[in-house]
Amino acid sequence: QQHECSNREVKCADCGMLFPAKGAMSHKRKHCGLRDVACPLGCSATLTANDMAVHEKKECPNRKVACSLGCGLGMEAHQAAAHESSECVRRIVACPAGCGETLEWQ
Repeated sequence: QQHECSNREVKCADCGMLFPAKGAMSHKRKHCGLRDVACPLGCSATLTANDMAVHEKKECPNRKVACSLGCGLGMEAHQAAAHESSECVRRIVACPAGCGETLEWQ
């Protein structure tokens, strides 16, 4: 009758963690580090729960970033290149008088 006890110890087939059998469904849905999860920032990525923190902070195109030119504006990472090259007041542009020098847009 050991195999039917809800307190028996079972092992997750994915991550190898041991826990009481009665917690198997909860582990699989909420706690297993190798379960697949969708990115909470809304990009189309699906990763393991263990990998999601790095994705959210360093890889997700929808993560929040500050302008690297220092204008103080925040945006989603996928918008940064366009902002910094053509919208930022701190971007470097050619002198409008045509002298060949470069200057900050401001």
